[in-house]
Amino acid sequence: MNRILPFLTLPLCVALTGCNNDDSSNSEVSGVVAAGVVGGATVTSFAIKNGQIADTPFATAVTDAAGRYQVQVPESPPFVVEARNGNYQDEATGANRSLAIPLRAAATVVESPLNITPFSEAAVRYAVQRNALNEAGIEKADRLATHYLLDVAPLTTAPLDPASPQVMATATGPEKILAVALGTLSQELAARDGATLEAVVTQITEGLTT
Repeated sequence: MNRILPFLTLPLCVALTGCNNDDSSNSEVSGVVAAGVVGGATVTSFAIKNGQIADTPFATAVTDAAGRYQVQVPESPPFVVEARNGNYQDEATGANRSLAIPLRAAATVVESPLNITPFSEAAVRYAVQRNALNEAGIEKADRLATHYLLDVAPLTTAPLDPASPQVMATATGPEKILAVALGTLSQELAARDGATLEAVVTQITEGLTT
């Protein structure tokens, strides 16, 4: 199976932490939620215990207009951060869109940035589908997502706006690749009748191969 979707072949917090159910932890992570940058999304952290995501949220936060978040997380990884709702400007059409599906990122260390994108969601799904939501499984899924994106790490590479010449002029090589990948994803969703973010994430997940 191709490691990258045909339409992704590249032509190449201000948000404040909300409730926390464990006052003993001061650990936190920050990052950006992007499908385009998603403002007003609720970001929730969850512990992972025995390969399962906890039912009870650990802490919550809300992204600012630039998609940035900062949220407390369990001191003992692994853990998941999940973004729901919020809105972003679709690059392809300029329309204001709601985030149609939750997007997640899983981590085995408490480090920032921890960016949440369709590619990080695909990595989480890969691990979940293989009953491997543990340190080794999460790290393998992240390596596969990085390989899929031409060796660009989606968790730590800043999602940028490819429509901004000023931003792209100073972007690093990996930042440019991720920006173009997200932008091309947007263009594909606009061009294909019936295309959904859910279907695209499913296809990306299927493309994560060794």
